[in-house]
Amino acid sequence: MANESSTTGGRPLGPGPAMNAQQWSESWHAVGHHVARLLAAKEPGTPKHLELTLAGHGALIRLLREVHRDLTARPQRERERLPAAPSIELLERNPVRALGDALERHTVSGGIAVSNVMATRAAPGTSAAWQSLVKAATVAGHAWRSADPESRPQQHQAWSVMADVAALSQAAALLDLDISHAASRMSSALQERLAVSPAELSDRYATAAVEGLRAAGERVLSMAQQGPLPDVGPLRQPVTRPAPLRHPAHVPDAQAAIAELLARANVISPRDFVLAVHAQARLMQHVARLTDDPAVADAAKSHLDALSRVVPRALATVEPRSDTRALLQSQAVLSFVSAMPPSHKHAGEVAAALARSQPALVDALERTALRQLGSGSWLVPNPNERATSVLWVVRAPSATAEVPDVVMRLRDTRHTAHGVEAAAGHNPFPAGEAGAALTLARIGQPPRAIVVSRLTQRALDRPSSPGSVAVRAAGMLGR
Repeated sequence: MANESSTTGGRPLGPGPAMNAQQWSESWHAVGHHVARLLAAKEPGTPKHLELTLAGHGALIRLLREVHRDLTARPQRERERLPAAPSIELLERNPVRALGDALERHTVSGGIAVSNVMATRAAPGTSAAWQSLVKAATVAGHAWRSADPESRPQQHQAWSVMADVAALSQAAALLDLDISHAASRMSSALQERLAVSPAELSDRYATAAVEGLRAAGERVLSMAQQGPLPDVGPLRQPVTRPAPLRHPAHVPDAQAAIAELLARANVISPRDFVLAVHAQARLMQHVARLTDDPAVADAAKSHLDALSRVVPRALATVEPRSDTRALLQSQAVLSFVSAMPPSHKHAGEVAAALARSQPALVDALERTALRQLGSGSWLVPNPNERATSVLWVVRAPSATAEVPDVVMRLRDTRHTAHGVEAAAGHNPFPAGEAGAALTLARIGQPPRAIVVSRLTQRALDRPSSPGSVAVRAAGMLGR
């Protein structure tokens, strides 16, 4: 702990979301597992455990609403202003929005309070499945809400989670009919506790079953399955400390972690900063050594020359501490890559990943230098001092001010950084293939949350899917 505080000026590194990430992964997959069990059950809803059924169904809908809102960055809408069912035009033009509207509109009736559900001793079978669904949905919702928003799934991972939301929405609509049948036969004692008549509650869920949630879920899932999707993994943990590399596919994330650690650094000395720059130069040596593409090797050597010219000239600091986390992460990447022989089956992919990371890292390094200058952590010589002794002053960079030599030389590396990235070509470790560690961690967990394989046995009357839409699926998450 002493070493950690010494690199951050005594400030804590921030809350570690590891438990939230683990809880989200396990509970989200458990939600899909329990819903699949209920879909396969002969009679998922009976009057005997209707209160528990309502609690489970409500917990599922509330979780799906929340995840959908956050994935699409849409504010909560007033239920009264939503259409009763999504139009065919909206299903065709923007099914993700149609799904969100259907979830917001969907009925949620009161059942047993969550605190009572946790204390209830449910009978084995369907009752236990509904109880487990309440618990899993509650834990997943808590983990999702308490995690850093930046750690939530992005891009293809976000679309993969949306596919799960769609599949689980279809399942919820199928379960509506079971709830409707069970509600029509509920006892008078239960009717009094719920303060609703059997006919009213039954009609509420029978109507909900055909109000569009099922159609919207099917449409989104149909789009999602038009291309490969990465498995839904845990929430991405914001990087707060350097980590070792254990697999070639970890290289892109490790390089991205350097940029994130630079952004989190409160104070980093000019010397340590330039050491981080030169670590990238050394990595370019390994790119030239590992690649079998002459164009990549030549571009890496040009970028190496540009990075080597960055020196901490005419800079000083009076800060007693320096955040070395980015430097340590750079050393971890160097150690991993240095030990890799050119004959390694992933040597070319690692070289390409290192090459592709350079523009983002150069930008991160420049932002860090400008932030250190602007905050007064770095000092420059007083330009008005003519004495032999040097007087150091704070000079915040601006659009018109002359920036120090270290920043100018960093800017000179932009061209070579983009050059080596272009030479490397496509991403050698796409999101769907970079989860080697995640795959190992997932062994023994419940099945993946998408339950489409279980839907077919009870969904023979599903409406046919509309034709292909003009809008690309991934673009719809932000609408």
